[in-house]
Amino acid sequence: MSENIFLPVQNLQRTPVKHFGLCWILYFKHRDILNWPSMDPVNGVFNSALVFKDGAQFYSAQFIEKDRAFKEDQRESTAGPYVESTVTGILGGNNLNHISGITAMMGGQFGVLLQERNGEQRLIGRKDAGAKFVWDYTSGVDTTSRKRNCKWIYESEFPIGVYQGGNVVIDGAIIPVGGTLNGSNNFQLHTSFIVGDPGAPMVNADVNYSNPALVNKRVIVMADGLPIPQPPSPVVTKRTITKVYNENNITFNGGVVHGEIIEIFIY
Repeated sequence: MSENIFLPVQNLQRTPVKHFGLCWILYFKHRDILNWPSMDPVNGVFNSALVFKDGAQFYSAQFIEKDRAFKEDQRESTAGPYVESTVTGILGGNNLNHISGITAMMGGQFGVLLQERNGEQRLIGRKDAGAKFVWDYTSGVDTTSRKRNCKWIYESEFPIGVYQGGNVVIDGAIIPVGGTLNGSNNFQLHTSFIVGDPGAPMVNADVNYSNPALVNKRVIVMADGLPIPQPPSPVVTKRTITKVYNENNITFNGGVVHGEIIEIFIY
């Protein structure tokens, strides 16, 4: 029996039982990475940080918690064995943000950084290839609800490596990604609200959100679990956001929609 480059067969021993599932899923466009971390060929561990190109960012997949999952399957082909890795999740309901968000992602390649509930972080993607994103939607029937199943699929020679960088580098800033998203002082949830609810800072068609805490901060804005793009300049045909680093205002180009959930992360 042969041994792979990671661990010899005698290491296939039982591990302590820990809670199933994923803590979180972060994803990003493959083309947005400046430097991919290097992997130790002996143990399969990424031991340096993921570095993003200037102005690029990652996004948080706000899937229903109990349905988030990571899976690896050994496959066979005429070229030999390989591993198919999948990250799956469900977006409940359906709205314009879901439709426009998944449309923008179709055909692209992505990297995925996830944390299992045993504390282990895994990084999907490499310099020359990323994961493809696929989805399906159902309106539901009498006994089920509307939902959108989302999946990233990635093929590699070996199992996905463990990411021990602990951080990513965005615009020269080191952003911790360990633990929960809002568990870090440097990357945290600033606010979340439902547009139009009593006390919410925005109502239908509003285009501006202001708060002193936004000064000298970068932002990631989610609408109903999907990111609102933040290009260098607004795109007339798409809803985007604009945020100047040293100002306290976020401009929603295209406005917000009554009833949608807005989440603003700052770092």
